[in-house]
Amino acid sequence: MSKNLRIGAVSYLNAKPLIEGIPLDQLTLLPPRNLAEEFEKGSLDVALLPTYYLLQNQNLRAVRGLGIGCEGTVYSVFIKPVSPEITSFQTLQASPESMTSNRLAEVILRKYQKINFTWKDKEAEGEVIIGDLAFSFKAANPTYPLIDLGDAWWNAVELPFVFALWVIHPRVSKEEAQQAATLLQNSWNLGKAKIATYAKTPMEFQYLAHYLRFEHDSRFEKGIQQWQSDLIEIGLLSTQNTWQWI
Repeated sequence: MSKNLRIGAVSYLNAKPLIEGIPLDQLTLLPPRNLAEEFEKGSLDVALLPTYYLLQNQNLRAVRGLGIGCEGTVYSVFIKPVSPEITSFQTLQASPESMTSNRLAEVILRKYQKINFTWKDKEAEGEVIIGDLAFSFKAANPTYPLIDLGDAWWNAVELPFVFALWVIHPRVSKEEAQQAATLLQNSWNLGKAKIATYAKTPMEFQYLAHYLRFEHDSRFEKGIQQWQSDLIEIGLLSTQNTWQWI
């Protein structure tokens, strides 16, 4: 594969098993929203992008069977009440780093819980928190009543959820796209064997080895399709875009 191919991934613990062995001079680490912006600008050739970005755009290519997902509890994507006694939300603050998780919260509340909430920039009853911030808060506050959005999705539809996928930029040739897919699969094979080394605590190991799903079968694809339908139903997507698996 071309040594000039630029690869982007999220700057969280959950991406480490997927990027093992990728040369550092080819790798850019950013929060999900920023990754999508850089990919959109053409600064990245391959990126671990929010699933919502894939659904917003037509005719992208995604690497089949690899990504960041869950089957129930995800432990790093929550709605956090501003105080423990709040159990329902009329106002919510979005995560500034997220694309997919904010939209997932909206689907859960609007469609499945029938709550017509309002987004606010501050002083909301709850906020969406993701990634290492969410994981650290949960680890430090194990009894705080958070809403795990992986659980909420599973309870609603009984399907896995995919937060991020490897997406290849349209300008990358077919040959290089196949080579990139092989590189990413090899990176995961290396990372899978080293999961214990990324974890600094038993909880981090449990998170990486048991809560997250990096290998995705057809049920995860059905979960993406269900989420796409839900997004269209509540007006967060206007069309049913298609993409190619490689």
